[in-house]
Amino acid sequence: MRIDIKKLTEVMARVSAMTIGDKNIPMIMLDTTETKETQKAKICFYDGHKAYTETFDVVTDETDLVFKKMVVTLDSMQGIVNKCQSTGDIKIDEIVLSVDDSFIHITAEQYMIMQDAEGNEIGTRHLGLKEMEIGWFEVEKDIKTKLVDRMDYSGIFDDTIIADEYVAADLSSALKKTSTESSKTTYIGKQTQSIFVYTSIYAVLIPIDGYEVTLEDKDAIRGELLTNGTYTDEAFEKAIAEKANRVHFSAKIAGNMCKTLTTIIDKSGAEKVNIFNKDGNYCCVNIDTDNDNRIGVWFEMPQGAKTDLGGVERFNALAYETYQLDIITSLFASTIRSAKLDLSGNYDNIILKVNKLEDATYELEIKPSAANKGNKYKMTLDRVVDTSQNISEREYTISLKVFEEMLSHIDTPIVTMDFQVQPDGGTCVRLGELDVNKMSKEYGLMRSETETLCTQNGEQFNADTTPTADSVRIAHRRATLGTQQFTTIAK
Repeated sequence: MRIDIKKLTEVMARVSAMTIGDKNIPMIMLDTTETKETQKAKICFYDGHKAYTETFDVVTDETDLVFKKMVVTLDSMQGIVNKCQSTGDIKIDEIVLSVDDSFIHITAEQYMIMQDAEGNEIGTRHLGLKEMEIGWFEVEKDIKTKLVDRMDYSGIFDDTIIADEYVAADLSSALKKTSTESSKTTYIGKQTQSIFVYTSIYAVLIPIDGYEVTLEDKDAIRGELLTNGTYTDEAFEKAIAEKANRVHFSAKIAGNMCKTLTTIIDKSGAEKVNIFNKDGNYCCVNIDTDNDNRIGVWFEMPQGAKTDLGGVERFNALAYETYQLDIITSLFASTIRSAKLDLSGNYDNIILKVNKLEDATYELEIKPSAANKGNKYKMTLDRVVDTSQNISEREYTISLKVFEEMLSHIDTPIVTMDFQVQPDGGTCVRLGELDVNKMSKEYGLMRSETETLCTQNGEQFNADTTPTADSVRIAHRRATLGTQQFTTIAK
């Protein structure tokens, strides 16, 4: 049986990601029971709490006698992979496996590509042959070997369940942003259509973009409601929203598992990832790769905490309408780095203050809180909303560590910084990504609503010169944001 070494290397990197931090030596199963018919093999791993399986292409012939389930240690198989990597001009393309009652025998040919004086490839030169072996065990040998085969790996790909489909790059990015603290649980929320986490110092919420609902979809929804005699405007809008929703299965993912999933997703090269849960206790993730091969991940979901959900809900329920700022992200990050150099450690604070200038423009001033530092760093602000008309009278002290970490999660050119001053004087801050695509979708609505507002107030509306009303911007702000992060600033 022949296996492409590059493909096996990728498979082993993904299954190894599932075992990082495990105390016991992991056992994996090479399943070739269907290989003769499918020309595919499977790698499987299961430890009672999490599982992994992946199919990959192999080449067999009539003389192969390896069509069985073989349990090996992960380390022994990884050792073979490590020994069979190409180095410089010395190439290895594949390994060849044969099996006896106790060992898997592996051979790997080393060769060099020959070229003529003009650099054209003219053939190959055999350089050597690596001959290796690793021990294997029957599934029924003992408790450890039986465990690997106990998992119903096909259930991870349950085609009777319509799984939630995610864009792989977006899901990976969201899991990375919500797993900075490995002890915290990341949530995928059906009600909020988002991925979020509540850490000890701040919260992160990342909206999951829904599906586009076409005019044909809307006509079909309207027709179905009319046929059923249940049509109302409210029922119609609700059905459209449900059609657009991407998240139908809520999930809880431990911080370490988030890191594992991002590694697997990133190394798969896939564009889509499917997720569903079973019985509210187990989460299944499956990925279609090349040549009809599939990756499957199964894990027990952590318990979660009501305080996490409540904390994010409280932050997300606020309007953040007291002050709103738009800032160039790269400029903001550079200014924070400058202020950091003035401070002795990550646990120092910085002071934020917005200054209104004589020409009615604004600047954001940042300075270190250290008493002996008089340095100030100022940035021009593109847009400011000041509903209380007192933004220049206030300043805020915030942890450098918290703010720097939050800012590191911003991937858009413009970052938004919105404040909600509470009745008791405490202030909540929302740091968000200003998503250009979402902003473009909202722009037409914002201009239309501004025109309506002008008409109601008896004011002239000019499409070219009339600015969008602040009240309209505030109402649409949340819909224009990608990643959103929240924290509290003391009075």
